[in-house]
Amino acid sequence: MPAQAGRSGGTRGEAAPISVSDEACCPRHDDPPLLANVLLDVVDKELERRGHCFVRCADDANVYIRSRRAGERVMAPAHRTVTAPFLLPLPAASRKARDKQPLPARAACFTVYPTHPRGPAMFDPTEAPSPFHLRSASMDDFEFAEALTRNNMGGYYRRHHLVWRSDLFLGSWRESENFILEVDGVPMGVLRITEEGDSLHIRDVQIAEGYRRLGAGTFLLDISHQWARERGLRELQLRVFVDNPAARLYLRKGYKLTGPRLAQLGAIRHLARRV
Repeated sequence: MPAQAGRSGGTRGEAAPISVSDEACCPRHDDPPLLANVLLDVVDKELERRGHCFVRCADDANVYIRSRRAGERVMAPAHRTVTAPFLLPLPAASRKARDKQPLPARAACFTVYPTHPRGPAMFDPTEAPSPFHLRSASMDDFEFAEALTRNNMGGYYRRHHLVWRSDLFLGSWRESENFILEVDGVPMGVLRITEEGDSLHIRDVQIAEGYRRLGAGTFLLDISHQWARERGLRELQLRVFVDNPAARLYLRKGYKLTGPRLAQLGAIRHLARRV
């Protein structure tokens, strides 16, 4: 059976939303296309497993990602997958391109591109229209984020005899990746995440009263899962008060109790799910 000349992949088996240049589809190297398809089949499978959007023709491949950090994370496993089994060196031209241009950057025969190189970052993991817009937060958003979080969590803090400390929230804010969720330009939610080892920790999913039960929480959880997959992480983790109704949403989204059994007896539950 002849090997296929090219291959493409995308999240959940959908065609990747990309345009491919003639250069990407026309190999310029001397490697036989049949040999390239045989050697790189394992790479195709790994990219598909991780949910990346990509297109490959013989020994040329483009991988489309959403951020610089995601591009750096894609390069390392792609390089290992290509070189480790076959002891293939990283081409000198690729090293030069990688060192001079963070994005696009080449790992072996792979070029990593931002999904929307000329436009603003797109945070929605699906192609479906959404009323929500997620943007990166700045220190100008800190007052809104703290007020929303304190207002939402205040009742749980009082019931479980905890004290809110603004200095601790500020320290956590500075260590987290912070995002503001908007509807029609109006801030109405907060997402805060940190990356620790091979896990993405969801520090806060906060939705303002009046905007709940509209799918905003599900939207933020789905985005977090998409980011964890793009970054090549193993799991997502979060913590929730035992009497918080949001715990039901987390369980529906595949999160399960984790951690020491003794810790599950306290006021806060530690949940995790595989990517």
